[in-house]
Amino acid sequence: MQGNLGIIGVGKLGLAYALVFESQGWNILASSYKADYVEELLQKKTNSTEPRLPEMLASSVNINFTVDNHAVLDHSDMWYVMVATPSNADGSYDVSSVDAVCEDILDHQGDLNGKILLVGCTVNPGDCDRFQKIVEPKGVKVAYCPTFISQGSVIYEIENPVGITVGTPDIDVYHKVRQTFQTINPNLSDNLIYMCKRETGEILKLAGNCYSILHISFFNMLGQLLIERGLETELELSSQIINNVKANYQWRFGFGYGGPCYPRDNRSMVHFAESVGRQYPLGQVCDDFNKNHAYYLVDLLIKQNTEQKPFYFKYLSYKPGVMIYEESHPFDICKILLQKGYTVKVQENKHVDRKCISVLQSEFGNNIALVTGDSDDYFTVLPSVVRNVGLKYAIKVPFGDFGGDDWLFVTKEGPDGPEIVLYNNMQDALDQRAKWGGNAVVVEYDDK
Repeated sequence: MQGNLGIIGVGKLGLAYALVFESQGWNILASSYKADYVEELLQKKTNSTEPRLPEMLASSVNINFTVDNHAVLDHSDMWYVMVATPSNADGSYDVSSVDAVCEDILDHQGDLNGKILLVGCTVNPGDCDRFQKIVEPKGVKVAYCPTFISQGSVIYEIENPVGITVGTPDIDVYHKVRQTFQTINPNLSDNLIYMCKRETGEILKLAGNCYSILHISFFNMLGQLLIERGLETELELSSQIINNVKANYQWRFGFGYGGPCYPRDNRSMVHFAESVGRQYPLGQVCDDFNKNHAYYLVDLLIKQNTEQKPFYFKYLSYKPGVMIYEESHPFDICKILLQKGYTVKVQENKHVDRKCISVLQSEFGNNIALVTGDSDDYFTVLPSVVRNVGLKYAIKVPFGDFGGDDWLFVTKEGPDGPEIVLYNNMQDALDQRAKWGGNAVVVEYDDK
């Protein structure tokens, strides 16, 4: 047993972290203010579609749930706070739930001296220094350790982090946090976990997603230019050339960015720049371009659909494999098509939010419907939007023990020997990934 660890805010990310830490021998007490939700967790029930999460909850032993934050404060010497921080109208984050945790600390009757409040949710630059001042009378030390996690692969990315920042001026706090995360991944080295000031960590959390937004917007702008010059067949080649020259091959023309992180972090960065008397015009430019890009894609899809077939979507969430529709380009494009009078079919799968579909059906009637699969009678809307560019998806698994450095493609027996199993779209690959273990990953594969 590693010891006791507390999680305050056991939502989508909090629950995932709680279960991963529990799987590595920690005794977890996690809290939520939702009594009904806590009761479901105590019964090991969850409606999460996140890969491996329901199974980890079902098999967990050393984890308990409560509505009482004070019980968590007594339980352990470190509390990882993952409460909700929704966006305000001005783009900043509403951190009142973290403030409430700080108030619980101040009101707590027990001795908390030397314990660590580890903030993991997204906050505004400067907030954690403010939290430190609030809890200072109780001797609690505040550190900022944000998550760099993608929905749909949360467990895998917690176990295999691309980087961890620990915002604290206290070297002892840093080492305690580092040792805690090393129980998940013993191979965490100095180039994977960093010590910085609290406010530096807060700014870098926003900046990381803003950096991705710049890439997405740039490649969508490039794609528009190529298409308008009749060069759509060069889209993949252009992406490869630029990425191979400048970085790794990651970005291409297609749907714009969306979901719960990129848009909100971008607007929060704009707000933060203004709050310190500066400007971040790139953020607003990207935001405006991303919104207009959805309308560009609608016009392009209508132009491509020369036979005027019903439009077919594999998913309407902001990306495949999740049930999150927040600022989703596929959903927005679907709705614009419906508003223009077109017929839309949506693949029925476990990630479909039927409430969203019902809302659309109440407005557009039989022009939108769930179907069980693709058909030659439909015009499939691909994530890359432009058709016949040779991009497919494959599944790779670690060779030998999970977490090894060598990876192999999933293959099948072909007429001339083993062949890599290829999928025409990411959703099909994601649906099959679970068969190959929790550490299997979906990768893009160009078969040209």
